[in-house]
Amino acid sequence: MFVDGGARLSADASLDELADLTLPHQLDQVPSIERDPLSATLRATSTSQNLQILGDFAGPVPGGPPGAIGIGFLVGIAPSQVRVRCIEGRAVLIDGYHRCVALLAAGVEFVPALVLDETPGASPWPRDMLAEHIVLGERAPYVADYLDDEVSVSVALRHIGRQIVLRAEESDLFPADVAGTTSWSDAAE
Repeated sequence: MFVDGGARLSADASLDELADLTLPHQLDQVPSIERDPLSATLRATSTSQNLQILGDFAGPVPGGPPGAIGIGFLVGIAPSQVRVRCIEGRAVLIDGYHRCVALLAAGVEFVPALVLDETPGASPWPRDMLAEHIVLGERAPYVADYLDDEVSVSVALRHIGRQIVLRAEESDLFPADVAGTTSWSDAAE
């Protein structure tokens, strides 16, 4: 849990200042892109923890050779918002942990957040979240637990950044290689 984001605000921050931090509405910065043509590798890097794959694409590229298509992923630094989802009658923080811990450490106890209704059948568990039985257990963890010396410990680590690596590879196909896959042309039908 990196707690550097909320340190710039104090307990007397205005609602607008808090909303700018907890509910940003635009992409942050653009990641840097490095290309290694010898290994057919692209690397997107950023100091932001919110660098992620935002989608994918396939189709003609303006100015490309006739009959060629572009395929790839959209990468960017998505605005991470403080989001709460109602699950089994409980309000569960599902995004924005780092800012919430930093803000709580700065003395801020109430912040604007995006509150989502319980969605039947939806999986509310991000891959980096505590397991469902822990979060919905008898003694659910609280954001303040990260600041409690009895159940957590502070460690100084240097977060350098995040990267997404894409590598293109050419190979011959055999029937066993394509069983069960869906192609873009199949998906369009």
